[in-house]
Parts: sequence; C-alpha cells; structure tokens
Amino acid sequence: MDDVPIATGIKRVGGWVKHNCLLLILVFVFLASCSAAICYERFYKEVVFSVDDGQEVVVTTWASTVEEALSETEIRLYSRDEIYPSLETPLEKEMKVTIKRAFPVHVAISDDQVTHWTTKSSVREIIQNLDIVLGIEDEVEPSLSSLVDKETTINIVRVEREYVVEEVELAYSVVRRGNSSLDRGSTRTVQRGKPGLREDTWEIVYRDGEEIGREVISSEIVQPKQDEIIEVGENSVLSRDGYTMNYNRALTVTALAYCNCAQCTGSEGGSARTSIGIPAVPGSGTRANPHIIAVDSGVIPLRSKVYIDGFGVAVAADTGSAIRGNKIDILMDSHGKALAFGRKRLKIYILDSIR
Repeated sequence: MDDVPIATGIKRVGGWVKHNCLLLILVFVFLASCSAAICYERFYKEVVFSVDDGQEVVVTTWASTVEEALSETEIRLYSRDEIYPSLETPLEKEMKVTIKRAFPVHVAISDDQVTHWTTKSSVREIIQNLDIVLGIEDEVEPSLSSLVDKETTINIVRVEREYVVEEVELAYSVVRRGNSSLDRGSTRTVQRGKPGLREDTWEIVYRDGEEIGREVISSEIVQPKQDEIIEVGENSVLSRDGYTMNYNRALTVTALAYCNCAQCTGSEGGSARTSIGIPAVPGSGTRANPHIIAVDSGVIPLRSKVYIDGFGVAVAADTGSAIRGNKIDILMDSHGKALAFGRKRLKIYILDSIR
C-alpha cells in the first residue's frame, strides 16, 4: 500500500517537468523569431540607386553605408561623379541615392579654350567652379542662367573700355575788316592770331583685345583760340603836290636807280628805248613829264601811271631782268645820281586817275 503514493508522486513530477520544458522551448522559439524579425526590420534595407543617365538599381542589403551598398551593384562611380548622400552616409530604410555623371564642357575665353568636367547644371556654376572672374561688360554665350549639357560650349568675350585724352590744336581764323583811313592795298595787323587747345576724351571699346569702336565722350577747351584781325585799307584818294589822285592800290617797294648811259642801258648816247618803245629820257616827276621806271609787269602793269612818295608822278615804261616782285628802277639823268641813289624803301600808288 505504501508504494502506490510514491509512484504516483513521481509520475506527477515527471509530467510537470515535461510540460515546463515544452513551454521553455516555445518561449525560446518565440523570442528567436522576434529577434530575427527585429534584426531583419532593423538591419535589412532596400536602397534605390538612381543615375542621371536613366539607370536605376534597387538593392536589398545588410550593408551599413552607402559605399557598401553601392559595392553590391554593377554601378561604377568615377572620380568626377557626384553622389548624394555621400558614400560615408549610414543607410536608412527605403533610401534613395542619386548619382550625377560628370560630363565635359568646353569653355572658350579670348584665345584660350579649356575642357572642364562637371556635374553642374548652369553656365554660372561652371564659371564659378573654374574661378573665372567676369568683368561688368564681358559677354557670355549662352547666358549665365542657361543649363549646360555635353554639347555645350561656353564662349566668353572680354569687353574692355579705355579712356584716352587727346590734345587738339584749334586753328584761329583771319578776320579782315575795312579801314577807310588806311590806303587801299595796304593792310595792318591789329591782333595776332593764336591757336587754341582742346582736350578730347575718347572712349575706346575692345572685344578680346581688338578695337571695335571709339567715340568722343567729352571735350574741354583748355586754351581759347585768338583770331587774327587784319585791317584792309579802303582809302583810294591821294592828295599830293597839288594833284588829286585816285588809286587802286598802294605798295611798298624796294627802289633802285639807273641812267640811260651805255653802262646802264647797253645803248650809246642816250639812244636807248624803253620796253614800250618810248625814248629812255629821265622825267621830272610831274604829270606832264613823269619819271620813267622799270617794273615787274606781273606786279605793276606796263604803261601804268604811278605816284612815288617823295619823287612824284612816274610811268611804268620799262622792265629789267633784275626787277622782280615789289621792286622798281628809277631812270636818272646821270650815272652819278643813279649810283648816289643807292637802295631805298618807298611807298608808291598805282593810279586810276590824276587831276
């Protein structure tokens, strides 16, 4: 009778142990499943790699960084390419990674051309990346806001302006005015002319060092010009020696003297004749018996009546090889008087009439 209770107790204890062991196994399996689920949930990620050339790759990975996940794809990243987020970035669930491929852009500036690899999207960004400093008036084609691609060539034209000051001489004018108290044919300078000076400021425009235009943007008179003023004689009436004479012009001449001897005229015994065919006979300076003078017929026409200050009336009747310009030669009645006369500066009047 005593064995029965003992056997019954053992049986109960064995069942309890078996039941608890099963329960522990189930709990363990449950916890393992939960841990696996948690691990999967926490460490297993899906990453989308999007490349701007249209390629897109989806990766399910245990990797912890973008670089590790990228290594599990066939996508090749080049040194000039850009990737966002960066390779060191820790992976997150359903992360999207963008890769921008670098491409060449040609930049022509003045006579130089460079090729720059970039992922930038606008002309402005390309220029900034190349550390090119643009002048205010530099021309850029295409515009700074334009988007670039593999076919784009950026042209930069340097536009410069230079300012040059140039001195310009201003020619003076000659102003002539009549003076009724001055003999006709005579002139008198009242005021000497002086040139003026003007400073012109030129703006010169260059494109890539070549001049394309220039214009005067300002002018300043730094020295005014002074016109020359000349008085012109208008008086044509002369009163001398009891005569009233009208003349067309007055001249100042160099006067010499000669006689009708063979030495002076080349003819013997006073038989010489003047260029107009009259005898070479000295006169007295009156209207009835005028002096004979040799002249340059291009200055004083032959046969002209002339009044010589200090000597009286004369007629232009002869010429001479040495008489050129404003010169006259007065016929004297002796060789001695001709020599004694020498050379004088005399004023003469070419007459229109005498009374």
